[in-house]
Amino acid sequence: MKSPIDGRTLEYFDSVESTQDYVVSAVLEGRTDLGGALAGHQTRGRGRHGRKWFSPPGSSLSLSVAFWDYADWERPELLGCAVALAAAEAFDCGVQWPNDVVIAGRKVGGVIVELPQDSAGRRIPVVGVGINLGVEAFPPDVDGDPTSLQSEGHDVPTADAAARAILDALRSVPEPTEWASLRERWGGRDETVGKAYKLPGGKPGIARGISESGWLIVESDGDVVIVPSADAWFGDPRRSRS
Repeated sequence: MKSPIDGRTLEYFDSVESTQDYVVSAVLEGRTDLGGALAGHQTRGRGRHGRKWFSPPGSSLSLSVAFWDYADWERPELLGCAVALAAAEAFDCGVQWPNDVVIAGRKVGGVIVELPQDSAGRRIPVVGVGINLGVEAFPPDVDGDPTSLQSEGHDVPTADAAARAILDALRSVPEPTEWASLRERWGGRDETVGKAYKLPGGKPGIARGISESGWLIVESDGDVVIVPSADAWFGDPRRSRS
């Protein structure tokens, strides 16, 4: 894949409200010079569908990048999957559909994808990734049975080194034009099967696999339900999440 940072600036903040909000705002302002933002601490970090993301100072990575070269990408949700896969490969972790980076089923990181429009009306995918590096304790309201690289005995890089590792790993990920582009690499780290999911509308189900199109196969009350990947990321994929 093309790196979102090639020829563009990666800005670093000791602390920021949200790297995702910062990069989305830059896209809206037409700042094509900016490739992304990196922070060691977020005061208002957020995940998919507005969920709170816990990112305490000095022990977490918060990285958001603007995929300018992938404007109006036909399947922008696959860019999020590609970043999750790159993070998993960088830190030798697993992945769970569509966006979780995990170790033995426990969430060590997550990804968010949003599609703000630039001044030309193009949808620019902005992908954010958060990784728990050295977090030792989590608030009770944090979702996903969280853990951290340190708690699981993995090497703990600095936030800057972690960001560079993800961006370097991303270069070797195939162009995500369709799920088949990612399927083999994803499958080698996939921990999706058996995970509990809530279907649209809140009905519970258990993951049984990922379809040839990259959609989730869920069993719920004896029925098999297919959840499109774009629905999981965006709800309505035509709507900007900014």
